[in-house]
Amino acid sequence: VTADIWKDLAYILYTSGTTGKPKGVMIRQLGLINHLYAKINDLSLTPGDVVAQTASLCFDISIWQFLAALLAGARTFIIDPEKVLHPGQLLAALRDGKVTVFESVPSLMMIFLEGLPVDTTLSNLRWMIATGEMLNVATATKWYSVFPHIPLLNAYGPTEASDDITHGVVTAPKEDAFSIPVGRPVQNTRIYILDNYLHLCPVGVPGEICVAGLGVGKGYWKNEEATKRAFVANPLLTDEEARSEAAEYGTLYRTGDRGYHLPTGEIV
Repeated sequence: VTADIWKDLAYILYTSGTTGKPKGVMIRQLGLINHLYAKINDLSLTPGDVVAQTASLCFDISIWQFLAALLAGARTFIIDPEKVLHPGQLLAALRDGKVTVFESVPSLMMIFLEGLPVDTTLSNLRWMIATGEMLNVATATKWYSVFPHIPLLNAYGPTEASDDITHGVVTAPKEDAFSIPVGRPVQNTRIYILDNYLHLCPVGVPGEICVAGLGVGKGYWKNEEATKRAFVANPLLTDEEARSEAAEYGTLYRTGDRGYHLPTGEIV
């Protein structure tokens, strides 16, 4: 096996097209593998786990839902998409499949929680993952009011960087909380908060969330103009880093999303 194999494309997945023109994102084998192992390591997946597969193939989260469990010797449990929309049916599926890891967008997560009967239990579930949308305080609070002993993980990431670039374990929010952090960078990933001149923003100062590392894709399929705007040379590498193994951090993907660092190192 040569190093070049890891640079080959694993898939091309189109963005949701919020700008009106969906773009085909080219993701490398190395980015895919790194993301799968980020999930395995951060969730401590073992052969005893069962990961629920609920996402459409149109979304990048479906890829880790299908493959991470298998890579860890665990089981992937495919749930009918129709059941995901009905709290009672979803609850039954999670129980029947003895699911230990379940992921959902926060809006569907809240619908699920509000539709559950009183004193609901999920004895096998050990991780709830929120992704794809902003996780608000109300949803996190509701989760812990129903399932106080099942940890909630907030995940954030763009299609252009092999899916999730941050993971953050969420504690039960305090009454005066107004936001939920998305956590810290996953393995082999650097995240910068930059101003309009690509300079680092101080802690607490909002800027653009930019990412470098193994997960950053090769750009957009047959769209050089959009690629040049979003995938730029990383100005924060030193000359020594650029010549070393850290050259893997040489490309910076500009997400266009806004955020800031907390003193703890977490990102909001």
